[in-house]
Order: sequence, then C-alpha cells, then structure tokens
Amino acid sequence: AAGLLIGLFDRGVSNPDHGYDLRGAALLVGVANALALIVEYICTAKIYHDIPDLAFKSERGIQEGPRIKMMTSGNRKHQGDYSSRKSWLWFKPPDGLEVYFSQPICWAGFSLSLLYLNVVLNFGGIMTAYLVWRGMRMEAIGLWRGVSCCMGLVGTLVYHIMAKKQGLINIGMISVVFQFLCLTASYASLFVEARNTSFAMLIAGVCLSRIGLWVFDISVTQLMQEHIPAPIRGLVGGVQQSLNAFFTLVAYAVGLFISNPKFFHIYASTAYCGVGLAAVFFAQCVFARRGRLFSSDACSGAELDV
Repeated sequence: AAGLLIGLFDRGVSNPDHGYDLRGAALLVGVANALALIVEYICTAKIYHDIPDLAFKSERGIQEGPRIKMMTSGNRKHQGDYSSRKSWLWFKPPDGLEVYFSQPICWAGFSLSLLYLNVVLNFGGIMTAYLVWRGMRMEAIGLWRGVSCCMGLVGTLVYHIMAKKQGLINIGMISVVFQFLCLTASYASLFVEARNTSFAMLIAGVCLSRIGLWVFDISVTQLMQEHIPAPIRGLVGGVQQSLNAFFTLVAYAVGLFISNPKFFHIYASTAYCGVGLAAVFFAQCVFARRGRLFSSDACSGAELDV
C-alpha cells in the first residue's frame, strides 16, 4: 500500500513540488500505520479476553525444562547419529543451533530461511530502483507494488482452500515449486531485450510468486508447530528467526558489491538460487522421510516422524 500511495502522489522527478507530494504520501502511510496499530491492539485484547488462560504463566514449561535435553536426544534418531555427523566440525555449534538441527522438521525450516535471500526479486527498494533505472514511471511501480501485496493476501486464501484437500507436506512442496517457477520467468526476463516483454515477465512472475511464498510460509510454520515439542518451541522459533535475519543480511551484503544497475541480473541470481535451494532442501526433507515427494493422502505431516 505504501508503494501504491507514493506512486499516486509522485508527479515525476522534474516537478518542483515533488517533495510536497511525497510528504502527503508519507502522512497517509503514517496514519494508516497508526490505525493498523489500534486494530492490532483490539484484536490482541479480544484474544486474551476470549482465552483467559493466556494471562497466566504456564508452569509446565518450567517443570519440563530438565527434560528438554532428553527430548532433544530422542529427536536425534530422526537425523541419524547427529554427533557423528558434526564430528568433522572444528568448533562446537551453539546449543540453540544444535537443538534446532536435531528436530525432524529442521530442513523444512531451513528452506524457509533460504527464501529470505530473495530481497531482489520482489517489489522492495532494490527492484524499485532497478525499474526506475529502466525507465518505468513511479505511478506504475506503485500500482504493481500494491498488486504484489494483494497477491500475498490471496496466498492466505489459497492456503485455506488447499488445506481442505491436501496435507501440509504436499502444500509446502507445491507452493515452493510454484514460487520457483514464477521467479524463473522473472529471472529470465532480465535477459529479454524487448522492454515491454521484459517488464511483463518480471512483474507477473514477482507478483504471482508472492502466492507461493505465503502458502509455503504458512505450511512450514504449521509443520513446525505440530512437530516441535512445546518446551523447546520458543528456542527453535528463536533460531528460525535468527536464520531468517542472517540470510537477509547476506543478501544485502552482496548488494554492497553489486550496486550498479547494469549488473542487476547478477545480484538477482543470488535471490533466484536461494529459492531454488529452498525447494531442494524441502524436497530432500520430504523424500528422505517418505520416499516420495507427493502423496495422495491428505496427511498433515505425520510421515516426517517415521
């Protein structure tokens, strides 16, 4: 929505009132954020009102704290002999990371974190700068940024529709492959000489890929909620967020060395490869557990525990 508002308020760089237009857009975005905060607070208060138990700290986690190490050791049977697999390392990994990779669903979470390498093939600041450099008007960029955001909302609806007919594993596999195929079209557009065709492929692929991204995010998050023991769920979730931030930082760090718009296709290759690796890691996680990538059974993911 922010990109759409800025695009509508922007009259062009040559306009002497350019700055005032952007101030109006910034003001509207600020008001929208303030209103969203109020709505978020009301929703949170309603949840706590409907579920009074949330107001009390559970003693179960405290009592089961000593069992975390034992539960982690039990989960290692899903990864083979974990200690022998890490014996080649010259350093001891952090305890949180060790717990994270001892979970049967760890590679699904890792594949999700790899998607955070894609800070290029989406309507963020980097791609916006590239489109401006290619000559696209700010109004058009703002409009398509709004469409891209709407595609993310469509993804949540698509997930609920798919969840009625497919299991979480199938949903995750389908969505990550769909995202990769969409971004394949976007990446290929960078080598198309025809300007209009290139823009169409790039924008269409990026917008549609948002559906796959959101569906995959929801499905992996749900899988982690179902397969990670409650006492260590917070720890594993913290490591997941750290991995997400790490790969985002790596992507921006690469941008420091590839800042020329002429080499945007090289920078975009890191995002494209990140999504491809995410699909590979998730497929490996699924295939290693059940011997096939897709199943006709609408199971939620119990096969990952085998």
